[in-house]
Amino acid sequence: KRTGRDRVVRASNVRAEDMPTDMPEAFRLAQALIQLAGSRIAGAKHPALVADLSARTAEALGADRMAVLRSRLSGWLHDIGKASVPDDILEKPGPLDADEWEVVRRQHLFGERVVRDLPALADAADAVRHLHERFDGTGYPDGLAGELIPLESRIVSVVSAYAAMTQERSYRSAMDTAAAVAELRACAGTQFDPRAVEAFVGILAEDA
Repeated sequence: KRTGRDRVVRASNVRAEDMPTDMPEAFRLAQALIQLAGSRIAGAKHPALVADLSARTAEALGADRMAVLRSRLSGWLHDIGKASVPDDILEKPGPLDADEWEVVRRQHLFGERVVRDLPALADAADAVRHLHERFDGTGYPDGLAGELIPLESRIVSVVSAYAAMTQERSYRSAMDTAAAVAELRACAGTQFDPRAVEAFVGILAEDA
């Protein structure tokens, strides 16, 4: 944000004076893990975009500085668990069977373990674990509901869902912004935190 809005900056290109003094190692390490995950991450720009929009959404919600930083870090790392999912499952164009779905459901537990074992990233471990909790309590892995779900998870789940919906995939066309926003709002209160949805929609309106 200090280097200017409306653009993506690689962590390796950000000057030390532009980064929070307690987090540059974390962002460099997060980027390195994403590069190792390679094609399993949904495009080179996807994690950076989710990270930036998640941090801005946290700011719009009035989160404190550390929650904003955790939201950015969790945005970078939200897909890291995909490194544990075989390509034939990730790229399957049709519905997953029960066994394949169980592999997908475990990916965030794998991501949590990776993140928690690295001291520089450990602050994001809870957020990575709970990215697929639902606001109504019907998600996984722990069935948390409402504000029991970490704020960073509630934010990143909204932002990453939007990023996924508006990205072209081999098995479907990308949605336009209006359609994706309508879908987020339709799922507010069930899948998503309504406040996080509206804060994020406000960020999109600022950038329009």
